[in-house]
Amino acid sequence: MGMNFKVISTGIDDESGWGMSADAGIQVKAKLKDLINLGELGEITLATRVENFANTGIQWNGGSDAIHYNYVFGYSWATQVKSISWTISTDVDNRYSRSVNRGLEIGYLKKLFFRGGFQGRDEEWTYGAGINIGTMVLDYAGLEHDLGRSHRFSIVFKF
Repeated sequence: MGMNFKVISTGIDDESGWGMSADAGIQVKAKLKDLINLGELGEITLATRVENFANTGIQWNGGSDAIHYNYVFGYSWATQVKSISWTISTDVDNRYSRSVNRGLEIGYLKKLFFRGGFQGRDEEWTYGAGINIGTMVLDYAGLEHDLGRSHRFSIVFKF
């Protein structure tokens, strides 16, 4: 189970806005060898999350807007061979209309990760990278779309 709080900063032309929100989620993991007893096959994860569950308000220069809640269900399969790991995932996003997203993550020594995916709603490719430094994780994600490029950076502290 987890929860995050976020600050949203956005802009269009000369207008800019910001707001605060929160997400919550839960996931269940199981090793496949425990479920079907066929050797080391990695693990499967089932998860769900609720984004912006407080109907986030965005304050613009000239007014306000809202980002409504969204719920997502997904699953993934992950395995590792020596120092290389990979994860294949799919989720179903219900923000505007049902959208299926797919992704692949390749990791090295559980420290450095590269990601690529396909966002079903906009039919666009996504990309990203991450690095684990002790109890801190730095992540970057990018997406190309009609209005240009979106970049997302995050820092996670594990405790």
